[in-house]
Amino acid sequence: MMSQGRVPMAEDLIGQAVIIFKKNANENGLADAYHEYGNLYKHDSYHNKWSNYYKQKGTYDGTYIKSIDNYKKAVELFDRLEDESGVVKCLMGIGNAYSLRGEKDKALEYYKDALGRYNMAKKGGRIKVEPIMNNPNYKNMGELLEAFINEERK
Repeated sequence: MMSQGRVPMAEDLIGQAVIIFKKNANENGLADAYHEYGNLYKHDSYHNKWSNYYKQKGTYDGTYIKSIDNYKKAVELFDRLEDESGVVKCLMGIGNAYSLRGEKDKALEYYKDALGRYNMAKKGGRIKVEPIMNNPNYKNMGELLEAFINEERK
């Protein structure tokens, strides 16, 4: 829905999912929902097309902190569930949010942490499913993270 610019609807559905996952003590679903909140609050449509809507509601966050906070909630859950793919994708999301804030050092810190976790988990056989990437130019998450690191170092 976010890619279609339907940010409020996406936010509402994620919120409904959070309620259901909490009620059913589904930590995996809850981690995924927090990850999606992280994606939503750094999405271009949220900050452009829908920013006035959220400003009028008094809930707009132009600092990307809502994104970072939700990713951190997801990291905590994915870590507890020993889901390294989930942890890595959230650490990368946090790095992206810091990059959008113009905080290159913090972005690099999270990208490096994500790459380290990814490489260790890959080597140890704990990455059972490669994190989904929306960029076909890279064969795996490690290559994408290296590209992000190189970009931040410029």
